[in-house]
Amino acid sequence: MTNDEIRVKTVSENKWIEPMKFEIEVLAVDSACRVNHRVGEHFVAEYKTPLPGVCGEAFLGMYPLIYAMRVDGDMRQLGKAKKYETTYYCPSRVVKFKIRGIPQCDKCGKELQDFHETIKSNAPYTIFTCDECSKNIE
Repeated sequence: MTNDEIRVKTVSENKWIEPMKFEIEVLAVDSACRVNHRVGEHFVAEYKTPLPGVCGEAFLGMYPLIYAMRVDGDMRQLGKAKKYETTYYCPSRVVKFKIRGIPQCDKCGKELQDFHETIKSNAPYTIFTCDECSKNIE
């Protein structure tokens, strides 16, 4: 069996659980928005989930930030105050969003403080678990 065949089999047999979910909030709307975003709107999604209700242009622009947080990128290196939080204006400069990444246990969904606190290796990929769930991993 080739490596590609093993990978396809592994991905199809295991449910992929994302290590981070995202909260996206509309902080400001400076003028008329084509999607009718309103201050206070709140969206929660996993990385793999399209964001229903979020403007497609805005999502395409914020995607690199979401991806960076998903792979443990530090927003403080971009001048932000928190590791997993940033703000983003849509391409039209009309809507300002707050994007917050929330690391979570791959087994129970419990919010984690930081990826590096509980990384556990479990072939064929690394998983992120809370202390309680890590006790059940071989």
